[in-house]
Amino acid sequence: MSEDVTIIGAGLSGLVSAILLSRKGYCVQVYEKSKGVGGGNFPSIHTFELDVDEDLSKLGIDIKESLSKVRTSMFFSKDDITKVDLYNVERGNRETSIDSKLTKIAMDEGVQISYNSPLQAVKADKPVVKGEKISSDNVIIACGLLTDLWNELRIPHEIINVRTGTCMEDDVTANLFFGDFAPKGYGYFSSLNGIGTPLILTRRNLPDENWKRFLDYIKELGFCQGDVKADKNPTRVHLPLNARFNEGNFIFAGSFSGAIDCYMGFGIKGAMVSGQIAALAVQDFEAARKKFRRNVARKFVVSKVLKKVDYASSVGEWGIRKIRKHYPKKILRIFTPNF
Repeated sequence: MSEDVTIIGAGLSGLVSAILLSRKGYCVQVYEKSKGVGGGNFPSIHTFELDVDEDLSKLGIDIKESLSKVRTSMFFSKDDITKVDLYNVERGNRETSIDSKLTKIAMDEGVQISYNSPLQAVKADKPVVKGEKISSDNVIIACGLLTDLWNELRIPHEIINVRTGTCMEDDVTANLFFGDFAPKGYGYFSSLNGIGTPLILTRRNLPDENWKRFLDYIKELGFCQGDVKADKNPTRVHLPLNARFNEGNFIFAGSFSGAIDCYMGFGIKGAMVSGQIAALAVQDFEAARKKFRRNVARKFVVSKVLKKVDYASSVGEWGIRKIRKHYPKKILRIFTPNF
């Protein structure tokens, strides 16, 4: 087979699609806007729920060495702490990151990756990269959160304010925080491989005082050693308002598909699930559409309900205290994309 596939974006969803398609004999070209592996200004730690043996078997890509079982994971609300079993991975350009692991696998499988190659425009339903219109009939768009092309691709979306950084941390931990520092949102702190990632996300404005108050709070709890390296201003990221399998000739993966909505449970798992479905779409479009509806779109309905809840309210706190305490895995999988 010599059929070409073009993938825009070398994040998790794009790399998963690339690996799976290359193994099926497709010639895969990936274009990535960043200058190298991982993107971003500094490494970061992310958390997700996973049945390691079952889920990785379904995925078909061995990333087990990039995963670390979280030693302590807690959900903090005003007056309660709930423990949940989770896994952490590192994102970024260090050798210990899942990005580096997937990139190596992809290149070993024969995938071609071009960096400094952002999606510039869409003309006649064809992507334009470095001034050239891509002729491939199989195009997966997986360039996600920070692209400016959401309107051009006709994807209804909203803008979310995110503030994040990195610090030194020896533990392997994952913690979710609800408070007035992130109204209509949340904060988290996760750590692995000697670093920690504090982050707050909100649909409202995110002034500096909220960020400082959050950092002071988690340090009082014993997290985040030393100084925090962070961007000076919040990052405005795009999130879809609905789950979307495709638009015209484009197959969507990652945040464009809706699998990485911030209330879908866990973005890392959503990225990999959507990448797997996008790869299937190139081979069997209707089978992939059905799987998308079952494993992603239905979950998005739940996420839209959760968006209406201010987790700092008593309703949100009750959910954290009561539901996740007794049925954590079952509840998490109700709104998390699954393989």
